[in-house]
Amino acid sequence: MPFTFRQKLGAQEKNTFRIHFAYSIIEGIILGVLALNEFVFLKSLNGSDVGVSVLFQFSVFVLTFSVLLNEWSRRV
Repeated sequence: MPFTFRQKLGAQEKNTFRIHFAYSIIEGIILGVLALNEFVFLKSLNGSDVGVSVLFQFSVFVLTFSVLLNEWSRRV
C-alpha cells in the first residue's frame, strides 16, 4: 500500500507555503535575468564563446570565495 498524506494543512502552514512559493518564483526570475544579463551583454558586444564561459566561471569562483570569506569573517 503506497504511503499517502491524508492530513489537511492548517492555516499557518498554507500561508507559509504560499509565501515560500512566491519567494521561490521571484528568486528564480531574478536569478534568471541576472544570469542571462551577462550572456546578452557579451553577445551584444560580439564577445566570443570563450569570453562567456570565462565570465560564468569567474562568477562561480567569486561566489565560492564570498562564502568562504563570510565564514572567515564570522569566526574572527
